[in-house]
Amino acid sequence: VDASAHNVVGAGDVDYALSRAPANATAYGSGDDRVALPPGVTFFVSGFPGDCDKGMMKIAVTAR
Repeated sequence: VDASAHNVVGAGDVDYALSRAPANATAYGSGDDRVALPPGVTFFVSGFPGDCDKGMMKIAVTAR
């Protein structure tokens, strides 16, 4: 994965709904990132402007 072309960042529900990356969010782009998920829903969006508006790299993950 080319981290200069794609990544994802954790987002809150409002940032997710608005398809925007929060300021100072940790970017994951190695292709081998591991993220510990708390129970419930965790949101991720692309850290690159415009990707979410194109329907790219926006996901909600539910952990139990």
